[in-house]
Amino acid sequence: MAFVVVTETDFSLSLWYYADRAMKLFVWRSDTFEERMHDSLVNLNFDVKQPWPPLPRAVVIPKNHLERFSDILKPLLAHLDAKGTRREAGKFVVYELTPEKRDE
Repeated sequence: MAFVVVTETDFSLSLWYYADRAMKLFVWRSDTFEERMHDSLVNLNFDVKQPWPPLPRAVVIPKNHLERFSDILKPLLAHLDAKGTRREAGKFVVYELTPEKRDE
């Protein structure tokens, strides 16, 4: 199962139910993104971390975060624009990370 990077700090069970996958959470900055890309860990529910060596396939950012945290997210968005393909998916912005761009 592919997993994703998410700019989220919500640990409610609904996040895990709707995401239905392992995630890397608390990614708000480009340096954190680079660290989390290669730390070989994912966040699971109940704040459990599990080893997971494959690289993430996508970055998911809720659109409401783009407005509420625009100053914080601007540098991350610029970094992601160089790394992946941006698309809109309902209430989210998704950056699909291609294999060659995930390994940089």
